[in-house]
Amino acid sequence: MRKGLAIFLVVGLWAPGTVSAAGLTWAELRRLPPGTEVQVSGRGDRLVVGADEVTLTALNLTDPRLPAWTKRAFRDLVKQNPTLFLTAGNWKSDYTNNTLHLTPDGDILLRDQKVGDLAQIIEHIMRADLQTSGSITRKGGLSFGQKAAIISVVSGVAALISLSWIFTHCCG
Repeated sequence: MRKGLAIFLVVGLWAPGTVSAAGLTWAELRRLPPGTEVQVSGRGDRLVVGADEVTLTALNLTDPRLPAWTKRAFRDLVKQNPTLFLTAGNWKSDYTNNTLHLTPDGDILLRDQKVGDLAQIIEHIMRADLQTSGSITRKGGLSFGQKAAIISVVSGVAALISLSWIFTHCCG
């Protein structure tokens, strides 16, 4: 029984499709909702705007000129309207969200005072760059692959316990 359980645990944790400690797969990254916070190796924390087959678009809110509360304001804005950041530079009018004001020129204004440029916070990270020099991990939660691995291990343990009970009581 113990030998079977150990083999199942090893196979369950190694199974294809699970995520290694290195980070999210590109497919998992593409499924993350806008506004999800991730850690990009060598770059730090970023907010996901969206990802396609070759590019991750994310916000870098580490500029010290940006007040701490702007991170929450940008996260809310990305969740509500990610297209706004995917089409930056092509706007015809200003966008205002309470005290956060974005202009077609790319200025970030807080209470009518310029504190940054969209070009400084919007990053386009190429998939090829990440494959050669780093990884992305989701902050504050398990990835889809990690959840799947845990579920497969728990299911397998439950099945082994059930089989053990059946053989003990029916065939024993």
